[in-house]
Amino acid sequence: MPLTIVQAGPGYGKTTALVSFLSAAPCRWGWYAVSAEDQHPLPFLLHLIHAVNAAVPGLGERAAALLQSAAGPHRPWTQVVDALTADLHGHAGQELLIVLDDFHHVDENPQIVALVEQFIEHMPHHVHLALATRRRPPLSGLPRWRALADVVELSEKDLAFTPAEVEELFLDQYGIRLTGEQTAALAARTEGWIIALQLAWQGLRKGSSLQDFWEGQPKNLDTLFDYLAHEVLDRQRPFIRRFLLTTCVLERLQPRACDHLTGEGDSERVLAALEESGLFTQAVGDGEFRYHQLFHQFLREQARQDPASWRTHHLAAARYYLAAGSAETAAHHFAEVGEFDQAADAILQAADGMIEAGRVEALGAFLARLPQETYSRFPALLLRCGDVARLTSRFDEALAYYGQAAEKYAVLGDDRGRCLALMGEARVYLDTISPGKADDVLAEAQRLAHALTDRERADLMALLAENETNRGRPENAARFASMAAASTGAPVDDLLEVRSLLRTGRLAEAMRILERLARQGLAGASRAHREVPLLISYIAALMGDTRLTRTGAEEGIRLGKEKRSPFVEGVGLMRRAHALQLDPHAPDEAVAAEYQAAIALMDEINVTRGKAEPLAGLALFYGHRAGNWAQAEHYGLESARIARAACDQWFHGYALLSLGSSAAALGRTEAAGYLREAEKEFAATGDPYGLALARVWQALLAHRQRDWAGFAASMESALAAAQEHGYGYLFTRRTLFGPQDPQALVPLLQEARRRGIHPAYATRLLAEIGMTDPEHHPGYTLRLRTLGAFQAWRGRQEITRREWRREKARQLLQLFITHRGRLLQREQILDLLWPDADPETAQRDFRVALNALLSALEPDRPARADSFYIVREGLAYGLNPHSGYWLDADEFERLAAEGLALAERRQEDQARDTLSQAVELYQGEFLAELRYEDWCSEERERLQVLYLRALEWLAQDAARHGGYEQCVRLCERILACDPCWEEAYRLLMHSHFRLGNRAMALRTYEKCVQSLRRELGVGPMASTTRLYERIRRSAAHAPEGGDP
Repeated sequence: MPLTIVQAGPGYGKTTALVSFLSAAPCRWGWYAVSAEDQHPLPFLLHLIHAVNAAVPGLGERAAALLQSAAGPHRPWTQVVDALTADLHGHAGQELLIVLDDFHHVDENPQIVALVEQFIEHMPHHVHLALATRRRPPLSGLPRWRALADVVELSEKDLAFTPAEVEELFLDQYGIRLTGEQTAALAARTEGWIIALQLAWQGLRKGSSLQDFWEGQPKNLDTLFDYLAHEVLDRQRPFIRRFLLTTCVLERLQPRACDHLTGEGDSERVLAALEESGLFTQAVGDGEFRYHQLFHQFLREQARQDPASWRTHHLAAARYYLAAGSAETAAHHFAEVGEFDQAADAILQAADGMIEAGRVEALGAFLARLPQETYSRFPALLLRCGDVARLTSRFDEALAYYGQAAEKYAVLGDDRGRCLALMGEARVYLDTISPGKADDVLAEAQRLAHALTDRERADLMALLAENETNRGRPENAARFASMAAASTGAPVDDLLEVRSLLRTGRLAEAMRILERLARQGLAGASRAHREVPLLISYIAALMGDTRLTRTGAEEGIRLGKEKRSPFVEGVGLMRRAHALQLDPHAPDEAVAAEYQAAIALMDEINVTRGKAEPLAGLALFYGHRAGNWAQAEHYGLESARIARAACDQWFHGYALLSLGSSAAALGRTEAAGYLREAEKEFAATGDPYGLALARVWQALLAHRQRDWAGFAASMESALAAAQEHGYGYLFTRRTLFGPQDPQALVPLLQEARRRGIHPAYATRLLAEIGMTDPEHHPGYTLRLRTLGAFQAWRGRQEITRREWRREKARQLLQLFITHRGRLLQREQILDLLWPDADPETAQRDFRVALNALLSALEPDRPARADSFYIVREGLAYGLNPHSGYWLDADEFERLAAEGLALAERRQEDQARDTLSQAVELYQGEFLAELRYEDWCSEERERLQVLYLRALEWLAQDAARHGGYEQCVRLCERILACDPCWEEAYRLLMHSHFRLGNRAMALRTYEKCVQSLRRELGVGPMASTTRLYERIRRSAAHAPEGGDP
């Protein structure tokens, strides 16, 4: 490339970067450090010729002689450049690079600029020129060179250190390992400016923490500020210096605002010139600019030395932004100079917009700056403090603020203010779903509603509508919602409508609205339990969509952390617990722990009502998964007590349902009573979904007890509701309050069809499950675990060794699993399982083993009925592929294949999630107890290779994202399975090196060599050896932790 331009402000390491490049460049080079004394063609050309001559002795002598022979003001400058380029053409060969450092010292001399352009245009192909400068050089040929790709331009953005580079700099050069938080803070504060990074290093080396270093300003930055004063500010023309010190009161440099402060009209031109000159000014879009953070701070320190001007400029900025409609910005300028009353007035104008934009913490931080006497004159500030506390889940604090505001407004006789304070209190109770407490507050607010504006009255009606929804009174809720809409002409609030639909069983309709809202990407302040992802998660749990339940919960947790709302985060935790509850393979301890974490968070913020849902979840967990009725009843009753105390009749029904379903699952006599009570609550609150669930459980009880009249009544109602409202998934999927094993309902559907209870719909549901024409169904899913220790479950009940009766019965099932998807002839089975027995003995033992197997899988199978899980066609036997059994190996293979396909398509986040699920399922080798049986070895090896490929991708992904410890753990899992998987050794070497453990990285290579020689008789690949050599060489001279 003929020309390279390195343009950046002072302290960005332009010279260092070029020196570093030249130290390893395979070419000759000459260096010219331009100074301010060179602003005449004579010294400039003399130094340029000297740089060429220093690189290649003898070159440039003709040009030097010509320059010295001429005299007077009109020396032949262009002829000198021609002579120099002619000399360079005559010395073709090795590449030559000429560096002009600090070119900005002479770029205002048009003669010198023209001579440099002439040199660039005529220099030969083997000669290259590099310009290091603080501002863009005014070269007229630059656009053409860009078009011809004859120039490389590096800017501050290229020289600034990224967070990853900051981390590497401190580790490799300074020997300091930064945390992720420290790295991010340093990169943000310094914006990658190397001189500031070096200053921070000096502070850390002296024992300061980063926080102490920054908080110790300006003292800690004296050196940097002295540098800026000397190298930057003092060298500016008076007009530019004045512009900088005037506009530094602004956060963002808008040309009109700058014009207002300076009294000039050319700020846009000045700002563009500042950016072009590299004076720590950056365009940020929409015609705005900003100063580099540390330069901005330096300017403010300088400007504060003139208090009168400092005050004048802030007040001018405040008035400008008030007139421009930016009240928040105006408030900051007023507060900066102690005009707190004007600041309060401005922030009250801005508060609604800040809350709507989700900038609650910013509002709270500003309110905290105002002195107490300002609050006494502006009671509306207390309302806003209450809003901030409420939206960050500090509910008791919010109630205290609203109470103080109401008292102050009462003293002033201000009914509108009192009513707004009461509405604030009501919002706390609505956020925490406490309709009983909200009732009295809203009733009092209604008595003061005459003082409200139309918009505020509509807000009050909306609050009443939501509270009536929470009370389980949908008709009243609809009336108040209509009144709210009529007051403003706007439609009913989407989220209020969603919650009304949820509580009246119209789940699909609610989900459609939520999906639309999710696509719109609603932002803003915390909506407590009304956050769109949290509502999606809960409705998905009711509808049996495990994936959507989990992703909605995860997004809700993220939103809670982002919005600093522990309540939102806690709701996200309980919804994630629901997702685990829906996953039959999730560890039991993980389910319980997630519910307990949600309860602990609600205790921490003192929101008792928030515990009702996770307590009901624990009741379901202990009843359906852990089989502990005492615990299930304890948690279910506590959930019901909380919901009843809060006057939430609707959720009280679900708490009772958690008790009734748990009792039913455990065969407890209390089930019928709890289900009847739940049924009454759902009927009273108009929720057909809850009613359908209660009747499904009642039908299950009746079927179990052979109460055919009760069965017909309950099943008729359940199927009618499912068909009318689209609740078919209650029979085909695992739902939050439904049976843990949906196949428990297959016998109910068969019985309904036999008895003519919605027979067509029952047949359709059976077809959806894949049960087209079974004569007998055992009423549970056969679950098989083959990766690691072999286990089999009938639903949630594990088949014990005693139930197998014979070891060959287990092996027979394992053989069928290995050859799933096809039937084995009896002779094949005998050869594989009884190879040494005579035919008669083998056939007898096979019959005994088969009967033991059938009894273990289906102990309640009617006499002479065919097995549901084991099929026979003539003398061929195998697993019934249509029986809906669950096999961990199949699930693992599905997830691994899907994850690797996602990785191929570069969908990394989804690939990571899917492959992580896959490897979590792989708890060991396929049928590990049969390691020496040839008939399962091929399947074992096939699944193991898939497992290793999944682990390898996850390890590579971890290393790519700096997760070296995670990479180490994954590689160790790979090598535990296959000690010759060479990519794992390479990743381990790299990760140990990046973690600062070179010795371990080198030992890993030695282990690799030994394993490959011992197992395969070969050495490592060339790439592995090259990595080892790089690490070994770096160990001799680099500090701990560098990158090979």
